Amino acid sequence: MMVFRFPGDRHIAHMALFLAAQSTHESRIRNIPPSRDVEITLRVLEQLGLPVERRGNEVVFRSRTHAVIREPREVIHLSDAVPTATLALGFLASHPSTVLLSASGTLQERDFRDLVHTLRLMGAMILGRDRNRRFPLAVQGGSLQGMVVEQIYPDAYMKGAVILAALRALGETRIAERVRAWDHMERLLLRAGVSFDMRGNGITLQGETLPGLDLTLPGDFSLAAPFLTAGLLLEQPVRVEGVHLNLTRTGFLRILKRMGASVRIELFPEEGPEAVGAVEVEPSELTGVTVREREALLLPEELVFVLLLATRARGLTVIEGLSAMSFPDLMRLLRAVQMLQGRGAQISQSAYRLVVQGPVSLKTGPLRAHGDPVLAMFGSLLRLLEGGEPEEVQARKKVLDRYPEFFANLRKFQKGG
Repeated sequence: MMVFRFPGDRHIAHMALFLAAQSTHESRIRNIPPSRDVEITLRVLEQLGLPVERRGNEVVFRSRTHAVIREPREVIHLSDAVPTATLALGFLASHPSTVLLSASGTLQERDFRDLVHTLRLMGAMILGRDRNRRFPLAVQGGSLQGMVVEQIYPDAYMKGAVILAALRALGETRIAERVRAWDHMERLLLRAGVSFDMRGNGITLQGETLPGLDLTLPGDFSLAAPFLTAGLLLEQPVRVEGVHLNLTRTGFLRILKRMGASVRIELFPEEGPEAVGAVEVEPSELTGVTVREREALLLPEELVFVLLLATRARGLTVIEGLSAMSFPDLMRLLRAVQMLQGRGAQISQSAYRLVVQGPVSLKTGPLRAHGDPVLAMFGSLLRLLEGGEPEEVQARKKVLDRYPEFFANLRKFQKGG
């Protein structure tokens, strides 16, 4: 059995770093992942004058007297880091400073209208390109007022950004979610001792002084999906250890079980805000399933691997909820569909769902990652199944920026472990 361990979860890392920056108390965050976008978040916080100390893979925020930032003289460049950009807007909205933010790559074209509109209604001044929807953006923070915010599709980073703003706002803020997004931020608040109400589909909280954080980040479950998929398709048992098992992030495992995969979960003793453990998957004959909209919306990265498994499963696999997906998530899924159709997969599509007829034997074909690290990982797995080299994909550097050992670990399947 092949065993894998992964770096700390990058999604939780971004949220924990911004929460720690919002506090005046000392915070310690361990097992910081070596991903490029987390490095960008740290650099942004340093440019804002936050008392950040780096000690290997641990970050310490020293205690301070006032929860203020230093107004930077120069533009802060966010590169193409979507998590950093989203959370930074919520963080800066309540600080009485003017900060100029620029971006590059796909982040330049990403539409932030919903978040910008919400923060402006709360009292922040945000101006930018394309009617204040796209970077570059100028943020002039100040006194905020709590309000009711409705999230149409699940977006944990937008929710996190509004929570960061709400923690320094006057009055009550209610975030109503049609589908509950990943709840890492809520779990971090619980860890810090912040009180809030999660009755109904959403979260209600008041402006509150934030205590410090002390936690070790669990392994990133999102990185496990390519390896669990490879094990099933190449008929090699796989074990991943030390990953978080948050129910809002592990829908992939529930789908594998419904498809007939042999999945065993082992919980480790609880030490932090997230359930942590190990997952073992052994090869099994797969059958088609229906992935409902609520499931699909919580699998923005893993859904492409469900799609690949569906080409090997007996019968029909249906993926619903296409019309409710965010544009970037939908485009990722449809580009994966194109790659599989170019290899002979039988996939039909409507405005609302995909239908995959399996099993089929995939041929070789072209790969286009479109600058997306998840599609690059998906393409690497296709190359592996074709008998080629996993590194022969576009956006290889973006994969390494996220997980430096990805290709080395994927090559272990060529050697049988």
